[in-house]
Amino acid sequence: MKRGKKAEGSHFEVIISFVLFFVFIAFLLAYIKPVKSNYLTSSIVSELHDSFEKQVLINYTKLFLKAETSSECFSIEISNDISLWGLNGRNILSFDAESAEEVNSSLTLGKINIQGDSEFYNIIISEDLNEKLPDVSCDDLNQNNFIIGSIDEKQVVSYNKLKQIETRYNNNYEQLKKDMNFPEAFDFAVISDIINIEKIIPQQGEIYANDYIEEVLYPNATLINKRFTLVVW
Repeated sequence: MKRGKKAEGSHFEVIISFVLFFVFIAFLLAYIKPVKSNYLTSSIVSELHDSFEKQVLINYTKLFLKAETSSECFSIEISNDISLWGLNGRNILSFDAESAEEVNSSLTLGKINIQGDSEFYNIIISEDLNEKLPDVSCDDLNQNNFIIGSIDEKQVVSYNKLKQIETRYNNNYEQLKKDMNFPEAFDFAVISDIINIEKIIPQQGEIYANDYIEEVLYPNATLINKRFTLVVW
């Protein structure tokens, strides 16, 4: 009987040892990833894209305005349904919808002020738009005398912020990696025809890349689709 109890105890200890061993292996797989493993490298491109967008995206609103007035300087009050992004002053560009010529305009406390003699306008609002023109202050236009339509609100890539990140990449690359929460063990490049964010990419080893199409807002309010190739090695 004593031998049987010892045998049972021995079997129990073996089982416990196996359980502890597998728990230890599971812990290693879950928390200790090999440096530059296939899983980490392939997923980090999309993570880089997310970090890159956080650095360069800005808010953008475009709307169409029909104004019935004989005044060449008028103000319209914008409803809360339309995002002005808390902007004021010259963060706006307005164009005569028929001639496509720019007209003087500004933002003041939820109002759009326009100096022009057209009936139809295209208006673009974004933090990147900041021409050095005098602010406009005009008489309020009755809500029955204007119509707002074709509202487009979204986030776009800022050309100005692209140039800022290009300077940071070329002048202080390691700090930029920290700001973007990019792993120190890896390097990255962003290839495009409008910025130079690129180092010498090795010819051998693990290299992963993806293409992304982004809308880029230029300071003149032009919005153009551009291709960005994000590379990680």
